[in-house]
Amino acid sequence: MSSKLEREEEAIRKAEQELRDRKKKLQQKRREEEEKQLSKAVGKIGIERAILILEKAAEISPDKVISMQEKPDNEHQLLTA
Repeated sequence: MSSKLEREEEAIRKAEQELRDRKKKLQQKRREEEEKQLSKAVGKIGIERAILILEKAAEISPDKVISMQEKPDNEHQLLTA
């Protein structure tokens, strides 16, 4: 009887470790996807403009920057804010 319990406990430990490993892989894939999206966005506008936009965004409240994304000509608004 004890060996059945031990096998079950070991199976649970392995499953928990596999779950932790899968979560780490998923987190890594998310980071890679975010990096690809950032690289693609920077590629569209250029590094210098991306840096300028990010610096301006850091000076403004994040809520204001996010609300600007839906307004027309939002890059101009961000650069002149």
